[in-house]
Amino acid sequence: MTNLTRWVAAFGFIPAQAERYGGLTFLTSFFLHAGIFHLVSNMYFLLLFGDNVEETIGVARYLGLVFMAAVVGTAVHGTFDPHRTVPLVGASGGIAGVMAFYACQFPGVRLKFIIGSLWLGVYRWITVPAWGFFAFWITMQGFGVVAQVAGLSNVSSLGHMGGAVIGVLFYLEWRFAAQGGVRSEPAKAPVAGP
Repeated sequence: MTNLTRWVAAFGFIPAQAERYGGLTFLTSFFLHAGIFHLVSNMYFLLLFGDNVEETIGVARYLGLVFMAAVVGTAVHGTFDPHRTVPLVGASGGIAGVMAFYACQFPGVRLKFIIGSLWLGVYRWITVPAWGFFAFWITMQGFGVVAQVAGLSNVSSLGHMGGAVIGVLFYLEWRFAAQGGVRSEPAKAPVAGP
């Protein structure tokens, strides 16, 4: 058993044992990842969307958004898949919240993605608006939820969906409920891309 495997087993969130360490694994699981690819992909999406969201709502609200989306994503994962014994790790619920906020705040920003295989030398850049990317991503999470609940996937699409709902709700609160009135017009769309 590797050190990473031990850490994941000890501090990952296990729905069937949600009360471990007094529920602390709701938080500790956020800081653990299944490997370098998992960590790098989470950091890529955080880099792509996070800086603009933080600039828009400020550091304190941004950290609140990430924290709430991560905890709620974990809770949704545990609530709808309560007998699972595979540890949940990663920041995906929090990042899903940031992505959802971004898509609501900057729906028309054009995002560039590469599709294909760099290893095979076959690839192509595509450009899609943020709202289109988010709609595609939510659709894929819906399929993922079905696979997860059926026991066919260990990816927490439930956690992603829970985090995304918090991102949308956070956006609505930020946009419409501050100081008892409507906020000013949204910030200008940032330049997006890696």
